[in-house]
Amino acid sequence: MAVMVEAAEQSRSEQRAWQKAPLTPVHEAGVLPVQRRVVVAVDASCEIDPAVIAKLGILVLPRLVLANGHMQMLDATCTLHHACWNGALPQIALKSYDLGTLVQHYERTLAEGFSILALHLPERLEPTTRLALAARSILLAGQSRASGGDRRIAVYELAAVGQSFAFLVEAAAQGASEGMALHPLITLLDRLQAALHSVYLTGLRGPIEKVCHPGRPAAGGWLGNEQIWTLDRADGLFHCQARGWSLSQNLFSAEGVLAEKGDNLVLHSTHPRLLERINAGRAQHGLPPLSAEPGGLSLTTLFPGGCVELACLPDATHLARIRDVIRRIDRQSDQRGRAGGWKGGW
Repeated sequence: MAVMVEAAEQSRSEQRAWQKAPLTPVHEAGVLPVQRRVVVAVDASCEIDPAVIAKLGILVLPRLVLANGHMQMLDATCTLHHACWNGALPQIALKSYDLGTLVQHYERTLAEGFSILALHLPERLEPTTRLALAARSILLAGQSRASGGDRRIAVYELAAVGQSFAFLVEAAAQGASEGMALHPLITLLDRLQAALHSVYLTGLRGPIEKVCHPGRPAAGGWLGNEQIWTLDRADGLFHCQARGWSLSQNLFSAEGVLAEKGDNLVLHSTHPRLLERINAGRAQHGLPPLSAEPGGLSLTTLFPGGCVELACLPDATHLARIRDVIRRIDRQSDQRGRAGGWKGGW
């Protein structure tokens, strides 16, 4: 993960606040409307519902794709969300960005008085992340205090794909719509990523070679027709955690990687046979079958042989606690900033 914003080290009082924070609802009743300070920007090749995009005010960067051999432009009204494709899974090939167009999108948002939090896949998974960094450098190089130097751009690489990526984007966009500033939003993403646990089960064919770590599996040997993958936050590559013959049937066993992880589990599948094997294993352990939610189209470019995404997402209580602590820390920081001034920047 790379964040193009330098985050200040938390004080001891802030660290204690994380441990002792009371729980509050995600949406607090009776709170007065707040002014938006940040716009969350995301590539259109994501699985976010256009209705959610409109509701949360997400800036969607248009992306040209080749869908079943036909050129099509993805945008805020047509992403890779299943509702935009009537549940179909077309073959998708992503086309590259144009740097000039990207700069124009960012420039318009800055001119409207907002900072930008651009959320992308790790650069080693998605080369266009490099263009977002270049656009940021171009705009900040020409920015002066008189022309709005208080507005900032952060490019944050999320170590997540599929539903995990969509969850993080929507959580950040919800916070931005409620007036959270740039630094607290980044803290929110840091905390949520630490709480996420996602695995990707594949057959013999795993992710495309260029996004795989070259090391041997962490468990098992080189033999087997099933593999378990995770996306590493440090290097932005998929690491093979295990390879074997019956991994799907033991995912939820006492020794499995998803033991006691049934709560708030989101499942997408582009490999029906693997899902059948997972449910056969759950039946052996006295567990109810799992049903795949619609979607998974964004996974097809990374897992051409198909996969089952199993994402254990933070529940509403956990999310509310994180957000509540960040809001209180943010208010304290604002008070200190008004008293002593602000030095430095992002």
